[in-house]
Amino acid sequence: MQLINEGTILGERGETMRLVPAGIVDEFYLEKLGRIDFQNILHNPFGDRLRKMLEELERSSRLDFIFLDCRAGFHDIGGLAMADLAHAAVVLGSHSRQTWAGLTQVIRRLARPLASEQEALPIVLAHAMAPSLMSPGSEPELRAFREMAYTVFLENYYSDSEDHPAPNERDEDAPSTPVVIPWNSELRGDIMLFSTSDSLEEKRRLEALIATLTALPYQQLAERICLLFGRNLQGERG
Repeated sequence: MQLINEGTILGERGETMRLVPAGIVDEFYLEKLGRIDFQNILHNPFGDRLRKMLEELERSSRLDFIFLDCRAGFHDIGGLAMADLAHAAVVLGSHSRQTWAGLTQVIRRLARPLASEQEALPIVLAHAMAPSLMSPGSEPELRAFREMAYTVFLENYYSDSEDHPAPNERDEDAPSTPVVIPWNSELRGDIMLFSTSDSLEEKRRLEALIATLTALPYQQLAERICLLFGRNLQGERG
C-alpha cells in the first residue's frame, strides 16, 4: 500500500489517500496471467479474497470511499464489482459505437445486480475524453452523447413505472446525465502523485497536476458521487 500524503498534494484540508496496486509486473506476470481462468477451482475463490481485502482495508482505516478501478474491460474484477461488491458504479465512456455497445450491457447489468435483484445499483455516468467546450464542433458530440445516454438508460435502467417514473431528460442529477470530462493532454502520461525531487520544476509539475485534477469537471464528478451517499465534498452528511 502506498500512502499519498504530501502537503503539496493534499493542501491544508486534504486527507491521506491509500493506493493499493493491482499487482506487480515482473518475470512471473505472464505465467500468472495464463492461470487466471483456474482461480474458481480453488477452495477460496477470487471473489472471497477480494471481499476480504476490502473488509480489511475498511477495518484498518476510517475510509470515506474505496474506489476499485475496473476500467480494463470485461473481466472478473469488473463483474464482481458490478454484481456483488459495489455500493455504486462510476461508468466512463466516450462517444463511439464500440463504447455504447459495451456500456449498454454494463448499464443493463447494473439495473439488475446479482446481490440485489430488486434495486438497481446507483450510477454516475462520465463522458470521458470529451471534446473541450472551446473546441470547434464540440457541441454536437456532447449533445449526441447525452441523448444516447438517456435512450440507453430509458431502455435498460429506468423502470419508468407509475411508482418510479423515469427522470426528466434535463434532470442534471439523473444517472443518465453525464459529467463531462474533457480530454486533457496533461494526463496522457504517468500521473505521479508524489514528488520525485526537490527541484522547482518538480514543484511546478505537481502544482499543475493538482490544478488539473481539482478543476471543475472533477469537482462535478466528486459532487455527484457524494450526492449518492448523502454527503458533500467537505465530508459532511446531508
